[in-house]
Amino acid sequence: MAETRIGHGRADSRRNRAAIVTAARAAVEDLGDKVSLEKIAQQAQVTTRTLFRHFPAKDDLLAAVLEDYFADRVEPVLLRAAADTDPRRALVDVLTESTAAFVEHPGLLALISSGARTAEITSRHLRPLAEMLARARQAGVVRATSCRTTSPA
Repeated sequence: MAETRIGHGRADSRRNRAAIVTAARAAVEDLGDKVSLEKIAQQAQVTTRTLFRHFPAKDDLLAAVLEDYFADRVEPVLLRAAADTDPRRALVDVLTESTAAFVEHPGLLALISSGARTAEITSRHLRPLAEMLARARQAGVVRATSCRTTSPA
């Protein structure tokens, strides 16, 4: 699992935050965004007060879960594809790996469309995909009419 963005602070605080994100990710994979924060705190072996100190709102925690997931599963795929000199292979690899990642974790897929906090996260990861599509179009691998011509903001 990718290391979450935990910044600076005491070691126990960093451990608690990581444990909360790990527990939340597992709970979201099982139950989606309807998961109880109390259950997450229990699974992370922290108090609910500690959970709320790190994540004042449930949306903050869900955004951290999505960040963790993208860092763990999506970013490595995008980095490998960006370095691939074959645009077709890069695009096929990204689509195959991304589809597999979300099929394996449908609860996390549901988070993408659930809230304004996730829009920035997904937008940031869609940009490289738009660049890959542009590269594939230039190479003649993808027809220009088969996909949108605008890239995400």
